[in-house]
Amino acid sequence: MRFDLPEYDEAMRIFTREVAHGFLKTHPILGQMFSYPTIHAGPVRNVAGPAPVDHPLTRAGGEMTVHYDVIRQTDLEKYLTELLDVPKTMATQLEQMFLENVQEITHATGNVHDAGGRPFDFDHFIEALRGMDLDFDEDGKPILSNLMIIGNPGNAVGILDPTDEQVRTLEAVIAEKKAEFDAKKRVRRLSE
Repeated sequence: MRFDLPEYDEAMRIFTREVAHGFLKTHPILGQMFSYPTIHAGPVRNVAGPAPVDHPLTRAGGEMTVHYDVIRQTDLEKYLTELLDVPKTMATQLEQMFLENVQEITHATGNVHDAGGRPFDFDHFIEALRGMDLDFDEDGKPILSNLMIIGNPGNAVGILDPTDEQVRTLEAVIAEKKAEFDAKKRVRRLSE
């Protein structure tokens, strides 16, 4: 005789999924990403053109095993530990996949600045900006919030404040990028 409770199993599946999604929303990188379920098997074309970059859709997940004694003794702490191990495992998998994809995409699009093993400094930041397209907000300020430094984060910790010359160079680079941005936005009218 089976003692299955399909309604209970479904409720636990939904609860576990919601816990995992809630946990991932607190992740510093993954929590900022939009996600949605999909029914196609991929791949996703992340870079179009003569040298396209496609990435297969991948799954992240984990398994949860709860011993009978945990349930029988209502050991909430052990249960929560098991429950939260699943999204922790998923977060590790998703973060690794994301960083690998970003690295491949940035190399394919040329948005990479190699510091050559030297510690990352403000001059490297300026040179990296020179090689990128920048977007600007309605007030004409550059949108720099989606820049990522991938590598040894310890190298970026000791960045000194920029010198006056570096600030002037940065302002000049941003002005050039703003002119490029505006030129792309202009609507050209054909003469009649």
